[in-house]
Amino acid sequence: MSSSVNLRVVLTLAAVGAGMTVAVNLFEGQWRKARGFLPLPPGPIPIPFLGSVLSIDASRPWVTYADWAARYGDIFMIRVLSQDIIVINSEKIAQDLLDRRSAVYSDRPYIATRDPFGWSFNFGWTSYGDKWRSQRRMFHQVFRADAALAFRPLQLRKARQLVSDILKSPVDYPLHIQRFSAAVIMSLVYDYEIAPKRDHLVELFERGNSLAMEGLTPETASVVAAFPFLLSLPEWFPGCGIRRKAALSKKCAIQMISEPFEYAARHEANGSTAPAMALDLLRSTKGDSGPLYQQLVKETCATTFVAGAESSTSTLHWFLLAMLQHPEVQQRAQAEIDAVVGTNRLPEFDDRASLPYVEAVLRETLRMYPVAPLGLPHATTIDDVYEGLFIPKGSAVVANIWAMHHNEEMYPEPNVFKPERFFANGELNDEKSTASHSFGFGRRMCPGRYVADASAWAAIVSILAQLNISNAVDEQGRVINFTPEFTCGVTTAPVPFPCSITPRRPVMDIGKASATGFSHGISQG
Repeated sequence: MSSSVNLRVVLTLAAVGAGMTVAVNLFEGQWRKARGFLPLPPGPIPIPFLGSVLSIDASRPWVTYADWAARYGDIFMIRVLSQDIIVINSEKIAQDLLDRRSAVYSDRPYIATRDPFGWSFNFGWTSYGDKWRSQRRMFHQVFRADAALAFRPLQLRKARQLVSDILKSPVDYPLHIQRFSAAVIMSLVYDYEIAPKRDHLVELFERGNSLAMEGLTPETASVVAAFPFLLSLPEWFPGCGIRRKAALSKKCAIQMISEPFEYAARHEANGSTAPAMALDLLRSTKGDSGPLYQQLVKETCATTFVAGAESSTSTLHWFLLAMLQHPEVQQRAQAEIDAVVGTNRLPEFDDRASLPYVEAVLRETLRMYPVAPLGLPHATTIDDVYEGLFIPKGSAVVANIWAMHHNEEMYPEPNVFKPERFFANGELNDEKSTASHSFGFGRRMCPGRYVADASAWAAIVSILAQLNISNAVDEQGRVINFTPEFTCGVTTAPVPFPCSITPRRPVMDIGKASATGFSHGISQG
């Protein structure tokens, strides 16, 4: 009887609260209209205190937002606990606001988990201001489009090593992909060659990034903003896993910032002339770099590794899954490589323009499986109006990249992996490319996109040229069926899945590959 009474009380209070919320929203709308104020974007009516949090698929919020777009339009507002979020589901609206009005939409919202998780160092999450501009300038000097060309020999060499490593132990392909992504970025940033097997710094970054990507989602941040005491309760208290993860993340972040930089600084002090981002930044201010500048360099370098390694790793995992599920695509791409490159050498970057179907495979991978389905949230610096809707200053603005990539008008049969969708009259249609907004919008677009794109292409073309991806079989020769599972957070990737990876033909001697030179420098302009 008691439980029944309690249930009735709860239901009554919920109904009253919901009714009050509806009344408040209606009153606010009528009040604004009566005073000539423009309406806010439409959206689901939030329930008391919780907002719309219970209606969002926490593992795939981008799908929920895409469904709501059909009801509320391509720009709508939701409330997650105490945080109001404006969601954009249209490429046109994202370009209108985040690109063309970038001066207004280039800030970052307050992320309640950023500092507790130790990620205030990452300039991707930094508020729009002088510190962000300084870090962005450092990053751009090294990774702008023309400077990134010098990295191609290294990227090819590491991609070919990836193929060799996979063939030695195919079952460990997730580890080899992770190591490939880490090896490229660690060389570019710190002149650091990772250890042949387990590497402390690679594992450190992997652990720290994994913890942060769970904690920095808008949904998780909203929970901490609404219940800040969660970070103060004892770790043994039920439901306080977030505090434990925050403590681990902060510890990892401190090590990520300092340890690889100290390695690079020791090499520079010993007279190393090797080209690397950290070394070049130290040399450029020899004798005139105080502790604040050094800390800025440390944080910028750590940000560079995190962004580059995560993007490449996730993209390659999605690519392998797509090839496993679509053997006809794999075969067509391999046939193109054989026709253009032949079988006596390995693909080079000079071949890229002559391999349009391989290019389309990369584009379709980025379209169907965006690494960051919601990107990183933007925030407005002033009040704005868009097509009669009022967008308040300080609004969190989320671009649903996944929804844009699954727009049926732009991409018919969006849930089917079809690289040929990027062709028109037998040629690649550059007007229909997902490559740009896969890396964000406006002034907050990823400045490392040129390096990330080149690394992904080098790995994909090397794998296609030399390997076959097919279904794994058990001891009786039966295909091992599985349902793909995915990680969730700011970024997403498939959980390692069973597959068979075999050589297409005798693998060439990677040590004799032609692309072995590597050099770059930082412009002082």
